[in-house]
Amino acid sequence: MDWQDEVEWCLRLWSSLRVRTEDIPGGEWTLEGIGMYERTGTQQMTLKEIHIDRAEKGEESSLFDHHDYLATLAGEIGWEMLLDVKKAKTHTEEFMIPEERIGDVTICSKKCGTVARIEPITVDQQYYKLTGGMCPVCGEKGFTKDWHDLHVVIDDRGAALRSMKQEEE
Repeated sequence: MDWQDEVEWCLRLWSSLRVRTEDIPGGEWTLEGIGMYERTGTQQMTLKEIHIDRAEKGEESSLFDHHDYLATLAGEIGWEMLLDVKKAKTHTEEFMIPEERIGDVTICSKKCGTVARIEPITVDQQYYKLTGGMCPVCGEKGFTKDWHDLHVVIDDRGAALRSMKQEEE
């Protein structure tokens, strides 16, 4: 399918979904690896759920590989694309991001320089699961039990600086 075919298919799909009213939810479209959209207005789609199993940057081959592409398309064809994300998940599980912990920050106890933050779900952020408290940078169990299995945003700039310094020595 070329780009023109994808655009036409997308427009037909969006137009065929039921429009949300006060009493009736809008028609839903689940795009594997991107998320679940709901038709929330006559020419309006809203991303409600993020699915974090998508093509990596540079590996795109379709209009449907990234939410940003769909949002751009929506604008170009006179539609509006909104974000009202309530949850995020991978193929196998829902994300563990406790609302009351958003803003919490910690560092890897192995002193590799990794910082972990709990942030709200957004479509353009990469999240890591701290499985068993393992640090995604140094590979050691560097996070306390209250951080185990949470999905976090990793800031590895400190680890990169530490690595550069070690290489210079």
